[in-house]
Amino acid sequence: MSSQDREPCAMIGRISAGALGAGLPPRDHLVSRQHQKLVRSQIVKRVFAVQDVFVPAIKLTDLPNIFVDDTIRSVTYFHMLFDQHEVIFAEGAPTESLLTGPDALRALGSEARDDILTLFPEVTEVDHVPVPARRIPPDELQKQLIERHLKIHKPSVE
Repeated sequence: MSSQDREPCAMIGRISAGALGAGLPPRDHLVSRQHQKLVRSQIVKRVFAVQDVFVPAIKLTDLPNIFVDDTIRSVTYFHMLFDQHEVIFAEGAPTESLLTGPDALRALGSEARDDILTLFPEVTEVDHVPVPARRIPPDELQKQLIERHLKIHKPSVE
């Protein structure tokens, strides 16, 4: 399922061409500040004992050429939703599909939210906990991860 929402005067993240490493993305990429990008590096392996983790775009803004672009006056978001949370590729870079947590559902327009609730009514259940496709570290560990990438000049995607 895919849906789209139009948001006026949104402050969105701009990931400049090549900012993630490995030539990714090949051109500037705009995402919501909460949209999670996959971070895959030797640092991730050492710190978390997994190959990769998700980190929200807003946390990546400490890295070079990733920033909140407040010059954008409106944006149309395209959401991709699957039976489960997935790693997908946007502009060649690994990222996430829509994770149907409470924050994401609140951020959607009513039409998109209604469509999701029709297809996946379980997301409104009190005990529903969406399962991410990759680990999402706590905020403090996300910050430490980004600091380590900065300190030793490692890209977020190796």
